[in-house]
Amino acid sequence: MRVRTYLDCNATHPLLPEAKSAIIGALEFIGNPSSVHQEGRAARGLIDQARTCVASLVNAKPDHVVF
Repeated sequence: MRVRTYLDCNATHPLLPEAKSAIIGALEFIGNPSSVHQEGRAARGLIDQARTCVASLVNAKPDHVVF
């Protein structure tokens, strides 16, 4: 049996299991993150958490990370 290696990462790349899980989890949230209702605040919290994580990965301030 031959094992194939995917090398066309310029076009797309298979997701890491952790990334896929994070995307699926984010899709469970509804609400406009600019809204003040409960769903909006939950969505805002998710974005703020992601911003903080990205900032720590690149040694930046969270308010310097823009999605």
